[in-house]
Order: sequence, then structure tokens, then C-alpha cells
Amino acid sequence: MPRVDQAGRKTYREVNDRGLMGLVFETETVPSTYPTVRLPLIRHKSSGKPVATSSIFNMYPNLAFLVFPTRVRPSILIPHGLEDCEWLLATFYTDGAATDPH
Repeated sequence: MPRVDQAGRKTYREVNDRGLMGLVFETETVPSTYPTVRLPLIRHKSSGKPVATSSIFNMYPNLAFLVFPTRVRPSILIPHGLEDCEWLLATFYTDGAATDPH
């Protein structure tokens, strides 16, 4: 999903390395595109600081994953023909967030 500022300049970095394609953008711009999710933030193991970027990657031909401030989601698309595929995905949260009633 393209992200541009008021002047039309892109606010993301493109990743295009052989079969890996994706976008990396500042985490603070996530609420402008996706609903706010109030869960604990993923933090860097060494510094303890929240992750400052979010990423959406696709690896040809059928692997996709996102790393957002609150979750990591790998997914695999398994084709079953020209008009059908199976989508396998998992979502991982940090520090018990998936079981917190809030």
C-alpha cells in the first residue's frame, strides 16, 4: 500500500532483492492506514526500545510476512489450481498479549 506525504513524496523504503519484495515504513504511520491495535509493542532484545519500523514482505512465489509494532504474521499461499489456493497463516504477539483480556 503506497504511503506518500502531502507533497506526494513516498514515505517508505522499497525492498527488491531477487525474489524478496516489500515495503518498510515508520511505525508511527501505521494508524493512518490500519486500525489502531492496543497491544504491547515488540521491543528490540538488546535495547528494549519499541520497534520503530514496520515491514510487509512478499517472497516469490508464495511466502508473505509482516512485522508490525504489535505482531508478526508469516503466511504461505499454497496453489491448488488456477482458481483456488489455501492460505496458511499464524500471528505472533509479545509478552502474553494474545491472552490479555484488554
